[in-house]
Amino acid sequence: MSDFELSNIKGLSMMGKGEFSKRLKELNITNVYDLVCRSTEELVTTTKIKQESIEKIKLRVMEYLKSKDLLTNMEMTPREQLEYDRLIEKTTISTGVNSIDTMLKGGIKKGKFYTIYGPEGCGKTQFCHNAVVQALNQTDGDVFWLEVENTFDPERIIQICVQKLGISEDKALEYLDRIHIQRCPDSLLIMKAIDNLTNSIIDNNIGLIIIDGAPGQFRLDFAGMGDLSNRQKELKTFVNRLKRITSFFDIPFIMSNQVYESPNPMGITMYKQVGGRIVGHVSNFTFQIGKKGTNRLLKYKKGPSEEIEVEFKITDKGLEDVVKREKKNEEGK
Repeated sequence: MSDFELSNIKGLSMMGKGEFSKRLKELNITNVYDLVCRSTEELVTTTKIKQESIEKIKLRVMEYLKSKDLLTNMEMTPREQLEYDRLIEKTTISTGVNSIDTMLKGGIKKGKFYTIYGPEGCGKTQFCHNAVVQALNQTDGDVFWLEVENTFDPERIIQICVQKLGISEDKALEYLDRIHIQRCPDSLLIMKAIDNLTNSIIDNNIGLIIIDGAPGQFRLDFAGMGDLSNRQKELKTFVNRLKRITSFFDIPFIMSNQVYESPNPMGITMYKQVGGRIVGHVSNFTFQIGKKGTNRLLKYKKGPSEEIEVEFKITDKGLEDVVKREKKNEEGK
């Protein structure tokens, strides 16, 4: 019997005279992570079981996960946290761009949620393609790509593998086989994909998750002012679930996001990411990407008054550093 099955949890089948267990199956909640990655509020609403009972079973699940050593970083002393963080540094995925790695203190880290937003055509999807190739090359884990905007390009993956890594096309095809695509053209299918995500992680040894443009789909599907409340509620459920999955599985997430124009009183058009604070609050790192001539700028607001900005370029090799040419001293010529 798998350690992840809900049937391992004592007393679960008897709760609510069996109705709770039955309802979980109807909702496709089939493993222990499915349960703990959902909020108590969500479970109460969907199962119609009392909050007290939900909280009781979630505590049992957490104790079970602890007993099986399936919780990586939930309960640590400050010293243990320091040692764990240093260990994580050794498993960080380099982006292959020195300036970006420096900004990220080494690269893309386990258990962190990254959001990158900017206007159309600025390089968000290219950032994701580059991260996929780097992850496949540096780790044994597979990649899960939730396809919302039909932006995933297998030819681009092959190109980066061959040009950047210097491997053969046959080897690049083996990398391509380690990418698991879930196509979701609307918000309903996005939520169904997230419902099944924990099973995919367990079954396929997922080490990186890419979600390209999902918040914008919620905005499209709930476009009217009367739908605003429902849109915010669905989006909140979506990103909070992702945040929990990131934490419980210790897997990095990268989510690209669209922007909308927000004029300020000075008449200057500002770009804000779709989902606003709902998305911003769950993200460990939020980056804004834009163009600078033929290059790209990546901005990270580290604090209220501190912003880091790096420049890079997009080539056949994916993302690359911009080499600054030294100014020649013209004196004496």
